[in-house]
Amino acid sequence: MSLAIDFGYAAPFVCLWIHGGATGDVHVLDEYVQPERTMDEHIEHIQSRTRWGKVTRVSCDPAGSGRNDQTAASNVQLLRSRGYTVRTRHSQIQDGLELIRAALKPAAGKATLFVHKRCERLIKALRSYHYAPGGSELPVKDGEHDHLIDALRYWFVNRTMGEVKTRVY
Repeated sequence: MSLAIDFGYAAPFVCLWIHGGATGDVHVLDEYVQPERTMDEHIEHIQSRTRWGKVTRVSCDPAGSGRNDQTAASNVQLLRSRGYTVRTRHSQIQDGLELIRAALKPAAGKATLFVHKRCERLIKALRSYHYAPGGSELPVKDGEHDHLIDALRYWFVNRTMGEVKTRVY
C-alpha cells in the first residue's frame, strides 16, 4: 500500500491510498481531503486509518522538502521521522498527466487505473479537470480539483525510478 500526497493548509491537504498490483493495475482505494490542519494532525489521521494495512511508500510534491517557517522541519522530514519511506521527484505537470491518461485510456489494451466509488472527490476532480481555451498544455488550477489530480500525478511520477518523460511531439 502506498500514499499519494499533495500538501496544503489553506488549500486542502490531499492523501490517496493506492495499491499498485503485480499486474500493473493501479487501484485508488480511499481519499482524505482536509484543509487547515497541521502536518502532525494529518499524519495522526493517516496512521489511524489501518484498514488498508502497512504503508510502504509515500509519493509527494517535491516542494514538501522545503522547511516550514514555524517548525524548521519539512513535511517530508516529518513523514520520514514517523517511519515512512518518502519519494519526491521533479517532473513536468504534462508528463505526470500523460501517465494518468495512459492508465485511464491506453492506446492498446484495457485501462489500468481504477478508482473506488468511495473516492468521490477524486472522481469529481477527474471529471472536472480541464485546460484553458486556446490549446494550453497546462491545466486550469481551480483550487478545488487540481490538488487531487496533483496527488495522483505525484504517485505516477514516483512509481518507478526510470525516465518520467512520456511525450514525443
